[in-house]
Amino acid sequence: LADRGMVTRNDIFETFWPKLNKSEATNVFHVTKRKITDIIGESFTKFGGGFYRIAPQIEFHYDVINFSTYVQKGLIASGEESIQLLEDAVAFYHSPFLNSEEDQGIPWIEKRRDEISEMFAESLFTLANHKFTQGDEDDALGYYLRALKILYYREEIAEKVMLIYKGKKQYTDALELYDWVKTNLKEHFDIEPGQSLQELAQSIQDLL
Repeated sequence: LADRGMVTRNDIFETFWPKLNKSEATNVFHVTKRKITDIIGESFTKFGGGFYRIAPQIEFHYDVINFSTYVQKGLIASGEESIQLLEDAVAFYHSPFLNSEEDQGIPWIEKRRDEISEMFAESLFTLANHKFTQGDEDDALGYYLRALKILYYREEIAEKVMLIYKGKKQYTDALELYDWVKTNLKEHFDIEPGQSLQELAQSIQDLL
């Protein structure tokens, strides 16, 4: 409810009690709602138009909403405004979404975890571009590397990192990164790096 805003009863049943028949799931659902209501002291859901929502009298704070808002605004803003919004977004992201052991293998959680992780990485990538444009290569490098850990298949990020390393004469670091990207592309997609990245790696190898 917090993450989607509004859901049908069938959505709830399929998420939490997919192996129960409709009658059994209905009973468990009502017992669960009653227990939560007892804990917080008032009904936490509102039903209308076929959808359940969090009741309007409930005040709740959800870091994913704050994170998403900052990301969306930061990606369409420009200059210092974009930097500030994206830095705020990055500050909200402390760990992958619902990443405890019992949350593994649940389809809607894993899908949402991947979506949020990619939003985080895009924020890092955009921040890195801003920093690079401003001439702050060290900050840019840090953001690029963090983004690349998630978006390991994005060769344009790897290329920017390798170019920074090349400019700093950290040739070994650049080639180690290239090998890491090459390994990931082969393992996950059975492809080789694109020609541009291969040529950059060769140009750095020639400097050794």
